[in-house]
Amino acid sequence: MVMVVSLTVYAWTTKTDFTGCGGLLFMLCMVSIAMGIMLIFSHNDTLHLIYCWLGIILGGLYLIYDVQLVVGGKT
Repeated sequence: MVMVVSLTVYAWTTKTDFTGCGGLLFMLCMVSIAMGIMLIFSHNDTLHLIYCWLGIILGGLYLIYDVQLVVGGKT
């Protein structure tokens, strides 16, 4: 909960515009899905941990992107 509030406040107050990153976020999501399908057949705990961390970072970036779209980013 603290992380969601922190990222929301950051997205609301920052001067950096993330609204132009929609295509990049979509491609990262597709890569994440492909990596997840490949990891079904892997039993490497390190790769699963890296996949988990990448998913958390991607979720945070999507939160920043969406909040900036809602508050009126430049698009």
